[in-house]
Amino acid sequence: MSVWCFWTIWAALLAVGGVASWTDITRRVIPNRLLLAGALAVLGVDAISGRILPALEGGALLGVLGVVLWMMGSGAGDAKYLALVGLALGPVMGLAAWFLAALTAVLWHLPTVVRKGVKLAVAFGPFIAFGSVLAPFLVPVLLRMP
Repeated sequence: MSVWCFWTIWAALLAVGGVASWTDITRRVIPNRLLLAGALAVLGVDAISGRILPALEGGALLGVLGVVLWMMGSGAGDAKYLALVGLALGPVMGLAAWFLAALTAVLWHLPTVVRKGVKLAVAFGPFIAFGSVLAPFLVPVLLRMP
């Protein structure tokens, strides 16, 4: 992936992630228009740079994962947001972003669950945003470790 492509997609993820996090925390919704705009921007950059096949693979893989999570009780906005992350990062980095999001959400809410013993309704959008902007930097570093 070229440098301009990386930074353009990362900036799009950062912008979408900021708005998605805010709306998910305050209104418990991730707007469809936001996700559509992000998907069109990412697909445009991917088409220009010749990365359309990995983008579609990542979108499909994380879209299916999102649907499975939605069927288990997650929000539909989270499922669509995961598909966008897959489009932006591809299948491998997209799964890494989802793993970072899930791990961060568990670690963030674990003390409350243990202390109070309650089931929480978690706004997962901020954690998806965190995982998607961190994964492109963290995963290459971890892969180079001995």
